[in-house]
Amino acid sequence: PNPRWLADVAQAQHLVSGAAEMPPNWQWVARTPYLFPFSNMVLWGMGIALALAGWSGWLWSGWRLVRGRPGALRNILLFVWILVYFGWLGRNWVSTMRYFLPLYPVLALLAAWLLIELVRRARPYPLRRSMAWGLLVGVVGFTYLWAIMFTNIYRHQLTRVQASHWVWENVCGDFCMEIEGAPPGAPLVNIAVPNGFGNSSDHPLVSQASVFFAGQDFTQIFTAPASGLIRNVRVPHLGNLEQNTEEQTVKVALLDEFSNAVMGEANLTAIFDRESHVLGASYDLELDRPVRVAAGQRFFFQFQVQDGTPLITAGEVVSHEGAWDDAIPYTVCTLPHNVWLAHHPPPGLLDANNCNGRNAWSGLINGYEMQLAWEDEQIKRDRILQALDDSEYLTISSNRFYDGVNRIPIRWPMSNTYYNALFAGELGYEIVEIFQETFELGPLKISDQYLPIYDAPEWLNEFEAEEAFHVYDHPVVFIFRKTADYNSKAVHALLNSVPMQRVSMVGYEFVETCPPIYLQQGGGGCDTTLLDTATMSSLEGNVAPTQFMLTDSRRETQYEYGTWSARFDSASPLNTQPPLTIAVWWVAIITFGWVVWPLLFTLLPRFADRGYAFAKLVGVFLTGWLAWYASSVGIPLWSQTGIMFIMAALGLLSLLVAVRGRSQLALYMRQHWRRVLGIEVITLVAFLGFLAIRLTNPDLWHPSFGGEKPMDFAYFNGILRSTTFPPIDPWYAGGFMNYYYFGFVIV
Repeated sequence: PNPRWLADVAQAQHLVSGAAEMPPNWQWVARTPYLFPFSNMVLWGMGIALALAGWSGWLWSGWRLVRGRPGALRNILLFVWILVYFGWLGRNWVSTMRYFLPLYPVLALLAAWLLIELVRRARPYPLRRSMAWGLLVGVVGFTYLWAIMFTNIYRHQLTRVQASHWVWENVCGDFCMEIEGAPPGAPLVNIAVPNGFGNSSDHPLVSQASVFFAGQDFTQIFTAPASGLIRNVRVPHLGNLEQNTEEQTVKVALLDEFSNAVMGEANLTAIFDRESHVLGASYDLELDRPVRVAAGQRFFFQFQVQDGTPLITAGEVVSHEGAWDDAIPYTVCTLPHNVWLAHHPPPGLLDANNCNGRNAWSGLINGYEMQLAWEDEQIKRDRILQALDDSEYLTISSNRFYDGVNRIPIRWPMSNTYYNALFAGELGYEIVEIFQETFELGPLKISDQYLPIYDAPEWLNEFEAEEAFHVYDHPVVFIFRKTADYNSKAVHALLNSVPMQRVSMVGYEFVETCPPIYLQQGGGGCDTTLLDTATMSSLEGNVAPTQFMLTDSRRETQYEYGTWSARFDSASPLNTQPPLTIAVWWVAIITFGWVVWPLLFTLLPRFADRGYAFAKLVGVFLTGWLAWYASSVGIPLWSQTGIMFIMAALGLLSLLVAVRGRSQLALYMRQHWRRVLGIEVITLVAFLGFLAIRLTNPDLWHPSFGGEKPMDFAYFNGILRSTTFPPIDPWYAGGFMNYYYFGFVIV
């Protein structure tokens, strides 16, 4: 075989294994195998109607194969293809939605078969026929609707492109002018000066600034986007390159395109120090007379430093998250002067020959790369704080970082604090624009992302579409603007309050009581420094992303559903009268069995008791497992109400099965009621026998280590007290249990 091909395959295997440590891999940490790709296919990839119809057709095909029904082999190839492909790929580390596209046409075929088969079988029954046709029309209709809603993404410009046009129209460049009397949404008149012209400063922002020398004229032509009056010129940053403290004079003027006549001008004399900002303060230069402009009219803008040492100008500072995501703004086409973002320009308005692309980073604005992909270390914290202090705007290009770093909280404690405070409005920045395109048609809108600004349970984040589904063609873009409430000291105090102690920072400091063995090489020493940050790989984080500690949202969920005493009334007759307790336990166990026996009766036709002997066990196990599984993925069903809901759902399913096979069920009971009664008697005797053992010996003593009942009782109470799983750890405050505990769930 070709060694280069083998190397390519090995590289691909490495990239999807979780061993490749890069930001796109972080989203897969702590994802539930099979369930996560399945939910993505159902909720987003195929649409819930078509997907459920397809998977139902697959299940029915498998059931027909198991039962050996006539014609069951008709779908065997389709059934096996889905079983093998999904069974193999559904547990992989990277389970992005596009990897499962080979299943879509097969599932669509099975959905069609299911719907047509239901219609065919329902023909003799008017009500069933109407329901079958209704289901067919509903699935097809919803699938068309879902597809049309999805195309909304492509009926609009890419969200990053929209955000980039917004920056050109609303963020002030080196000079900008607002047109008074223009319609809402009219852009600023922006004058962008090439960045870094004649400048060799070491400061990242100053090096991007534009330099003007005394007597140098800068002239640029512009076209008015709307009609109205221009009264002043804003310079967001103007400062002395050499930090000179002498007064200087600058001049701006607007000139007629054809006659070069001065339409309006302004002079400003000041000390252009850079104490308030590294690029200099902001100034508004009021023209000596308003200049009336008409949409499409062209003028010359002129700027001159009339004396003194060189001055620098810069547009507003716009910082972004850094490498591994697209910086906003993009390079975008220059829109015609009479087309604004407010007009919702369609994609493809300008082709490559007429694009006239413009890059805001080369002249309009300056900014920092905040490097959120770096590990949480002091250099990263300093960079973020510097960007927050100096920026006017922050942009977030997608959810890659704020949804990625929170999957391994111990690796990025400071980054998570930054994002939480930013979206909560606690950093002195406010959201000024959100660009989002998702499933939408008229008033119908469904977001495929769970945004941090949503007032909804955080566990819904686990059901948003995976990153690759939206990060390329419809990511949600946020633009934040600094407010007057920004407090540098408070922001520094917040981010500096996050401890970032690592293993490498723990030394071998002498402690008087430190045993000598700990002072040897590799002994670890007796340094009492607590470790707060660990550079865990994605694979390590997948095993224990929070180091067995509850996240803030999980802790809130665990505690908000009430205390132990609020859930259980210790003074109730059920908990104070042992005979009543025993009777209710027995009735509950019988009820669990009755809830599922119609299902077992249908599934186990060759059993003499049709599964009645272990119906109780199956009922308890199935209810407990469903409650445990749902609660393990964040759905809070571990409560009396949740368990009753699951039992009701199982009971409804059993009722439907029982009604359908009522004649067989009734015949069986008439012929074999003694067998059923005998099973109940045997079960009751066993129940009373084990009860007697427990009454006579309540604590099973371990001959070597003593009793385990205190631990069992603590774990049992931790599980009863929990709302989601893993349960609260009764031995470690704020943590969750890292021990096998499903037996307690059954109890």
